[in-house]
Amino acid sequence: MTSSTERDSIIEAIRVAYQDPRLEPGLDLLIDARELEHAPRQLSSPLVRGRAFEIARFGFRRCAVVAVPTPVQLSLANLFATYADEAGVDARVFAKIEDAENWLRITASGGSLHL
Repeated sequence: MTSSTERDSIIEAIRVAYQDPRLEPGLDLLIDARELEHAPRQLSSPLVRGRAFEIARFGFRRCAVVAVPTPVQLSLANLFATYADEAGVDARVFAKIEDAENWLRITASGGSLHL
């Protein structure tokens, strides 16, 4: 899904955005991972699980992940979504950003954060 640097940048961007006083828990999150390099040797199930639970701790309600439809990236995105669901975040994986945006729009009650 991402290199260590890219992965850390995504999480840092979420942390910074979440600390903005204008944002409230319950937002939706869209992660566009289509252009990120995947590094399967550097990713482990516990690491992916930790990132998914971190999203939940930030208070996001739903998370749409847009991934390149390759077996590796889709597997990692689906693993992330499974762990996010376990943590209480309704998460889905999409190949097209338009589909992800439409899904988030269907039952949107608050705002959303696009990364």
